[in-house]
Amino acid sequence: MMRTESKNLEELKSAVSVAVPRMTRPLETLLSVFFDSPGPISVPELVQALASRRVSVNKVTVYRKLSLLRSLGIIHEVLLSGEKKYYELAREHHHHLVCLSCERVTDWMPDESVLKKEEACLEREGFLVQYHSLELFGLCRSCK
Repeated sequence: MMRTESKNLEELKSAVSVAVPRMTRPLETLLSVFFDSPGPISVPELVQALASRRVSVNKVTVYRKLSLLRSLGIIHEVLLSGEKKYYELAREHHHHLVCLSCERVTDWMPDESVLKKEEACLEREGFLVQYHSLELFGLCRSCK
C-alpha cells in the first residue's frame, strides 16, 4: 500500500503509474482533482470537477477509479456524520471542518499544543487509541 506524501502532482501520477497498467486521462484528471482539493470530495463533486476539466465520465467509472485508488492506498474514504461518503488523498492524519450551510468540507490540523493535551488525557485514562476521527460542524467563512 502506498501513502500519498507526494510533494507535487507529477510525483503522485508517477507513483500511481507504476501500479496501474495504463494511465488514462480520466485517472490522471481524477488525481489532479484530488491533489487540488482543499478537503474531502464527494462523488457528485468529483463528476462535476472532471466535467469542468473537460473529462466526461459516468458515476460507474468514477467509482471504479476510486476503488482502484483505495486499493493502492492513494485515497481513503471519509464518512462524515456517519452517513455521507467523501474521498481524499491519504496524507498525514488531520480532522475536518464541515459547513452546515454549504456542506463544504475542509481539512484541519490543530496546533501541537492541542494534540499534546489530547495525548496526555488519553494517557491518564490508560486508553490506547488505534485511530480516530474528529469532525467539527459550523459555518465556514463564506456562510457566516
